[in-house]
Amino acid sequence: MAADGEALVLTPESMRRWAPSKTFVPRTPPDSAPEARELQWFAGAAMSGTGERAVVSTTDGQLHAIHPAGGYLQALHRNEAFGVRAMTFTHHSASIVYAAGKSIGTRSGTIVQHRLHDNTATRMHSAHGETRVVCVSVCPTRDIFASRTRPAT
Repeated sequence: MAADGEALVLTPESMRRWAPSKTFVPRTPPDSAPEARELQWFAGAAMSGTGERAVVSTTDGQLHAIHPAGGYLQALHRNEAFGVRAMTFTHHSASIVYAAGKSIGTRSGTIVQHRLHDNTATRMHSAHGETRVVCVSVCPTRDIFASRTRPAT
């Protein structure tokens, strides 16, 4: 259901215009050597629609804003409180929507809207309850997003 109350119809044409997010799974098993477990793994990555900014998150809750053409770090945001998993940019290259990697209160399926220019979480959505969110996507034409959890909820 869209924010304005009208139903959102998903068609193959409309789905082609959505930008997917990617969640990375660590390759090191949890029972491996302690020094291997302490490595910071990529948890998610996203590129803005204009191509002016990319964001990579690590398993320790850091957001790395990167300039794709120059290859340099624009900003480093520490976000240990929520953790960051699947993420995608909104319509503005200074704002992302991401699935929290850690439980917030009793909810593990929380989605956070985050402003990169001042490192502020502006909104939190906890519609999935205790199920972990694995994918987030923003509609290219309207201010709504879709999310998916495991199992298919």
